[in-house]
Amino acid sequence: MAISQKSVDIGFTPTYNQIVVDETPIKKVVRQMELGKRIKQIRTSKGISARYVAVTLGVDPSTLCKWENDSRSVRADILPDLARALGVRIQDFYADEVDETPIKSNTA
Repeated sequence: MAISQKSVDIGFTPTYNQIVVDETPIKKVVRQMELGKRIKQIRTSKGISARYVAVTLGVDPSTLCKWENDSRSVRADILPDLARALGVRIQDFYADEVDETPIKSNTA
């Protein structure tokens, strides 16, 4: 049995991953979020500067730029701090819209 996989761009963010088994294509929809573009969208919509986010996270502004351009992956351990810096929840990075419900602090 020969199995291969290739991505097929369908012109918008979920993409089809086409899995081919013995020359028979099986299509499976995979939500492929362009995380960096979403981070930039949230940041700019809130009027937050890239420099502020970079300084808050302790990263070089060029690193943030690479994340936002999807040329470099954001480490998972950075996501909670990034979400706090932007005033959103982590799941907002993967949602179509930002949940504007106030975020409760874990500290009392």
